[in-house]
Amino acid sequence: MTCGFKPAGTGSEEKYGGSIRESGQDLPPGKVVLIWLVLGPADGKMRAGILAQRYVKGVAAPGQAPLLIGETDPGIALQFETNDGVASYDTITQIELALTGTPA
Repeated sequence: MTCGFKPAGTGSEEKYGGSIRESGQDLPPGKVVLIWLVLGPADGKMRAGILAQRYVKGVAAPGQAPLLIGETDPGIALQFETNDGVASYDTITQIELALTGTPA
């Protein structure tokens, strides 16, 4: 997968590449747009590559989408926002991201 991340405020957009695992299997090939909300500490410094890590499914509050929690930095989490029926957030168990580009 490829994705872009633009932090709120004055941060520059970063490009990431990675993979999504669904219940232990790779998602089928094809184009799908998924939207994730990035959660982190409000006072955290935005360093280049902050999202580059593996995220695994955590426990969610009742009625809320499960979070994918960072393994290296558990203060960073991804929350599923897409609601188009293409993929179910319940079956996505892992995302791994690597930084592929930042503005010069």
